[in-house]
Amino acid sequence: MRMKKQKIFKFAVFLVLYIFLLSVVENKFILPAADKNPAETPDVAASETIPPAETAGLVQDDTPRPPEITYAPVPTATPEPVQTETPAPTETITEPPAPTPAPVRTAPPDSDIVSPYFKDSQYGSPYVDGVLSNVSQSWYYMSNDDHQPPTAEYVFDIRPFNAYYLGDIYSKVIYLTFDEGYENGYTSQILDVLKEKGVQAAFFVTKPYIESNPDLVKRMVDEGHIVGNHTVHHLNSSTLSDADFDSELTDTADYFKEVTGTDMSKFFRPPNGEYSARTLQLADDLGYKTIFWSFAYQDWVTDDQPGKQAAYDMITSRSHNGCIMLLHAVSQSDTEALPDVIDYLLNNGYTFKTLDELDSY
Repeated sequence: MRMKKQKIFKFAVFLVLYIFLLSVVENKFILPAADKNPAETPDVAASETIPPAETAGLVQDDTPRPPEITYAPVPTATPEPVQTETPAPTETITEPPAPTPAPVRTAPPDSDIVSPYFKDSQYGSPYVDGVLSNVSQSWYYMSNDDHQPPTAEYVFDIRPFNAYYLGDIYSKVIYLTFDEGYENGYTSQILDVLKEKGVQAAFFVTKPYIESNPDLVKRMVDEGHIVGNHTVHHLNSSTLSDADFDSELTDTADYFKEVTGTDMSKFFRPPNGEYSARTLQLADDLGYKTIFWSFAYQDWVTDDQPGKQAAYDMITSRSHNGCIMLLHAVSQSDTEALPDVIDYLLNNGYTFKTLDELDSY
């Protein structure tokens, strides 16, 4: 009985193996897709037609499918063009040419005068960033005892701006000037000496001086002296606006005409010798010549006067050709020494000229 069961079992196993082999031969046995080896799947060319599902041994799903939804393409935003700013052209600052200076006299062949003027290349420029500088300068010169015209500051050349500190350096001439900020009781005596000696001078007056001393100012005019402009408030002109600078000169000149009935001479002396390239040009634009000096000393301190002899020695030892001499009318020492000073200069071949005769350097 046991042998019979073993035979039946063997027969069953054999039958199963037979059916399995037969299925493989007839391609009836199908492996799940996930278990297929990709390497055993033949390549399908792009031009070949894929066989229907049933020929591949697959069960075709006949369930109707919903129609495919076609979505409209989302428009792509066109980026706005980026505007590139064209850089502004670089501005080239060119200094305007300075005014042409007055012609310089040629030295006579027998002259022993050394020109005090520097070469053009030695002067600085009056311009900063293409405009006239307003840096305040204080006038100075380098005195000597050799009776030679002194050299002066050379930050820039003042001559192109119709400004002077010397007259004709090849002639023995003196241009005598006085500054009048206030009256100290000596102007009348000075006018007496000038009248006696036959010398013409220039008086630079402020508006307050005219207001306080109208009779003295009228006498200056009547006796043939030049009366120049020393402004209203005696301020550093470089600190003033263009309009205020104009007013300082115009108001003084207008009041002078109101008092004297004549026009003020177009000569300007900067208060305290303070100026800039800009203010020199402003004065020139108003028709003024700016008058500095080649001789001066500390004679304006009324309570520290050097005395008649010291004033005489100082003035005569530093006289020179073309000298624009600045004296302060408040000085007792200058007033006392003036007659002798004039006599010395005349006796040593000097002549006195007025600022109207500043035609050349």
